[in-house]
Amino acid sequence: MNRSVLRRPGWVIGNTLFAAANLVLAVAWSWPIYADRHFLLMSAITGVVAGGIAIGGAIWRLGSATVAVISIAVLTVGAVPLAIPSQAPFGVLPSLEGLRVFATGTVTSWRELATVATLPVGGYRALLVPVYLTFFLTIVVGLSIALRSRRLGALGVFVSCLASVFGAVFGLAVGAFGSVAGMVHVAQAREILLGVCVFLVAVAWLAWRLSYQRRAKLTLVSPGARRARAVTLARRLSLGTAMLFIAIAFGAAAVASSVDNSRVVVRSSVVPVIDATTWTSPLSSFRSYFTDTNYNAQYFSVTGLSGDDRKVRLAVLDSYDGATFHVGQNADGELADRYQLLPGVRAPQGNGDEVTMTVTIDAYQGVWLPAVGEVTSVDFAGDSALDNAVYVGDSTGNVINMAARGSQALGVGAGDSYSYSGVQLVASDAEQSQTLADGAEADVTKETYPQLTEWRARLVAADYDLTTLAGASQAIELLTRSGFLSRGVDVLNLDKSAPAWTVGLPDPQASRAGHSTERIETLFSQLNESGEPLPAPADAGTATVNPTAIGDDEQFATAAALLFQSIGKQSRVVLGFVPEDGSAVYGRDMRAWVQVKLSDGTWADIDATPQSTVAPHKVTTKTNVEQMPTTVQPTLPDVEPPSQVDPAANSDTTASDRPQDTAFAWLRALIRPIAIALLVLVVLASGPTAIIVIKRSRRRERQGRADPGAAIIGGWDELVDRLADSGAVAALTETRRDVVRRTGTPEALAQIADRVAFSRDMPSSADSAAYWADIDAELERLLAHRTRWARLKYALSTTSFVRSIKAGRSIVRRS
Repeated sequence: MNRSVLRRPGWVIGNTLFAAANLVLAVAWSWPIYADRHFLLMSAITGVVAGGIAIGGAIWRLGSATVAVISIAVLTVGAVPLAIPSQAPFGVLPSLEGLRVFATGTVTSWRELATVATLPVGGYRALLVPVYLTFFLTIVVGLSIALRSRRLGALGVFVSCLASVFGAVFGLAVGAFGSVAGMVHVAQAREILLGVCVFLVAVAWLAWRLSYQRRAKLTLVSPGARRARAVTLARRLSLGTAMLFIAIAFGAAAVASSVDNSRVVVRSSVVPVIDATTWTSPLSSFRSYFTDTNYNAQYFSVTGLSGDDRKVRLAVLDSYDGATFHVGQNADGELADRYQLLPGVRAPQGNGDEVTMTVTIDAYQGVWLPAVGEVTSVDFAGDSALDNAVYVGDSTGNVINMAARGSQALGVGAGDSYSYSGVQLVASDAEQSQTLADGAEADVTKETYPQLTEWRARLVAADYDLTTLAGASQAIELLTRSGFLSRGVDVLNLDKSAPAWTVGLPDPQASRAGHSTERIETLFSQLNESGEPLPAPADAGTATVNPTAIGDDEQFATAAALLFQSIGKQSRVVLGFVPEDGSAVYGRDMRAWVQVKLSDGTWADIDATPQSTVAPHKVTTKTNVEQMPTTVQPTLPDVEPPSQVDPAANSDTTASDRPQDTAFAWLRALIRPIAIALLVLVVLASGPTAIIVIKRSRRRERQGRADPGAAIIGGWDELVDRLADSGAVAALTETRRDVVRRTGTPEALAQIADRVAFSRDMPSSADSAAYWADIDAELERLLAHRTRWARLKYALSTTSFVRSIKAGRSIVRRS
């Protein structure tokens, strides 16, 4: 494109308008990611500034290096107020800290955005940096190329479309449903519509560029042809747009009917950096909190915690393998609990009372953050290392911190403090009558757990309804009242002094730690050995019960969870603290309880701490201290207390323990992307294929006309249409003699066509066949020096269709 054309206002305005349309579509694509007014402001300012740089560089003929330097300078200056507003003084000025965050964010914010727990993220931290960089660079580069280059203009259009690709790649993994005429529901309707719009804008942009360039050249050669070319352009664009729309509509319908509502995006493909299934179960360290060293140690303090329910959760453990309760896997070996980065504010999944508290860490150290209810935000008051390392489990709701503490330690430690906000679900009046949700995955059978099965049968015989929350609560209350609290095997220390955990117990008893299948069966065996009839459900909390089972929360919470899983109900174990009073939380406040899932999808807590006021009625020989040296879980590894555990270095499972993929899973994984790719290729090829088929059908119709004279006229029309598609003639204004003069076509071909059209001569079929042979030879001569790419381009041109519509000529028929 020569410089005089580049300086034409129409050229600049047209390309700028198409680039603006692309930016609007890109903003629509990215809106679900941010959904914030500042994102709209950032997009508008970025579009104006970046577009101004590209236009100014083209008008003033600035070199690419100069444009690059200006772009980097402007990009950096505007980064803090536009992409990191929290670091901008007065909201509009850059700052050194903001520039540092921006420099780091250009590398790290992409992954943070891909692993963030929930969308939208608003203006959280530096998560606007990726979209800011994408919009700025695609506008500057794309519009600069589109304005400056004739041959590479298509590349500029492609670069501009990459802004929309950002929203498609980093957006939601589940598309939106839409409906057609209120009846047909289409998965990913919004995504399909936006994709079609981006494609149509790109095609229209390319078509406009080509038309503008041709009009400019034609004006220089034949000024009087401008009006005719304008009409041709309008008709060509109308026909081309209609054909593209039909092809895209059929293709989109085919794709929409073959996919579900889920989409493969970056956040669904990025392998989580956190695999909690390999960590040592924190429940295995339960008794470490009750050693004399840790029993009265202050682990952390909480301000703002109110209400009767003062539970502070550490970890939710949803899987049992016969040895420990831990964060588990799905049946196919995939992670059941994906940990994703927590954005500034996370929308809660339910309604309830807001919880706001401040946690200050003392002796506690670990990755599990004390939490209450469903987390909405965690703020470490400006400590970016801790703020950027908070993750949330999408299944369990566990809140963890993976900040490096030096050496191999991870998580929070002494002196750290954070503000926590969450939502504590409010129990409804009808909650006790709700049924428990089905779907337990643990294999709790009669063959593996005969003692558990026997005690469950006794509950059922006593009319305990284990399928409702009320019945479950009564059963667990009976379980804990039938047990006696014991937190160790040492009833007396070597110096004959009582351990700290025995203070207040009427008759301290020794008991083994652990919660393996054998340990839990021992507990139920002690319950069954009493032989006493069970009280009625209504009297579970008041009837006199002789405690026979010895243990602590670790065993009783596990026993309760397995009891419900044995009837196919969902349950899990929760580890946490229950402060007695005040804000200080000590080691002695450590508890474990059970959660059961209700039919409405919520989880209900049930306390599982055995009673400690009534001394045990009978202690079986399996719990006697004298027999302990040969029975203390020889198959389980030594477990360090939470303050010493490096979650990344411990594993309860190995690769060989994980379920293997089902047969032919690899084949399905291979076929699916191939099938989708083939479907996309078919859709993309449908338009060009239709053009080629229509042209060949048109040629056969012309050559096969019954009237030889009409066939000769058709041969000339075929010649002119092919030449028009190649750009050698002006389709609407050229006469036969004009065609001869412009292309060098033998004059005899034009004379024969004129004689057939305007005289009474009656050509024969042999004349028609000979004429078509000459036409084919002439076309081959004219196109002999064209490249294969040029021939393909001419084969796909729709110029001849517009010519036929405009000319409106009829077939010559003779009687």
